[in-house]
Amino acid sequence: MADETEFSEFARNLSVYFQRDDDSIEFTRQLFAHIYKGSINQTDSFVENAERRTLKGYYYHENDITNIAKHIAGDLDLGNFAEFVRLDSEDSIADLCSTFDSTCPGISECTYNMELAERFQTIIKRAAKGKRKSKKKGLQRLVSKETPLSASPLQGKYGVYLVSEEGSMCPNDGCTHSLFTDVNGHLGLLYDVVTIDPDESEEDPDNLIALCPGCAARYRLGPDPTVIRRMKEIKKQFQEQALDRELLSHQEVQEGVRKVIRKIPQMGPAGPVDLNYDPVVLRKKIEPTNITLYLKTKGYVNYYFNVVHQTMQQMEREGELKFKSFCEQVRVNYLVLKERGADQDRIYRELTDWLQQGTEGY
Repeated sequence: MADETEFSEFARNLSVYFQRDDDSIEFTRQLFAHIYKGSINQTDSFVENAERRTLKGYYYHENDITNIAKHIAGDLDLGNFAEFVRLDSEDSIADLCSTFDSTCPGISECTYNMELAERFQTIIKRAAKGKRKSKKKGLQRLVSKETPLSASPLQGKYGVYLVSEEGSMCPNDGCTHSLFTDVNGHLGLLYDVVTIDPDESEEDPDNLIALCPGCAARYRLGPDPTVIRRMKEIKKQFQEQALDRELLSHQEVQEGVRKVIRKIPQMGPAGPVDLNYDPVVLRKKIEPTNITLYLKTKGYVNYYFNVVHQTMQQMEREGELKFKSFCEQVRVNYLVLKERGADQDRIYRELTDWLQQGTEGY
């Protein structure tokens, strides 16, 4: 099926070019509204009435899009969505095609908007089919949402900690199943705790990981050294992220910065914006091979930098914001993460999460 990571990647890559004045949640609503005929014809308010927390879950891959996909999959309007994702700047179109080259093979500057519409259609239709049951009889009960597992001793002792560490999603490569399920309005377990390396302690939380039932069953069949090594890498990544969040949690975001960030969804560019803006500093700071991060950052800089910078300077003059100290705070946080060996994608993610959490989710 099309999982939540697939939609999230699609939406977040599009947001660089089309989010405009919407926040990420309302932008997600607009994506569905522009491809669903019921919303276009105003005959169905399903998308319009979707809760913000639900849409946020779609955008940040906290939950899958199966529910909304089932509702709209049979009534899609690709032409309307293609119009929604039309760009005027040739440079922006070229950047967009580069961004989607891996997920939309053959995308071109002549057909990019229809290619994106077809890609979205594929994501929706796959998600609408729901999760497929395993062909292996021994795994059918484990992967069924209708039969959540009873808690094992390791789940009772370490389960909540491990699931929280992993963000409630199965961390195994290629799997993004939720580790919980709804059972008649109650939270049901849909995960098992697995010992990563059978030759090491089964009581050491550093050697334990929570997987969805299907992945747990397959892992227990006898992981080879390569699989064990990969699972240790995944575990290490979660531990490093937890430490990153712990380090950043002690850094409070200034109230003035909160005020600015709350205004961003309503901000437009400050005067004419050169869409070809390509600052030398940005090119030097982001590795040449990290095209996705570069294009994402470039898009935000093009649209928001001038107006945000002007707003912050004005608030500093009015005594509402200590601009230089905030810049130094961000710089110190960046250096802390860099010195711990974090790559640029991880640094970007942790710093944006820190700002989001420190400004009440804006």
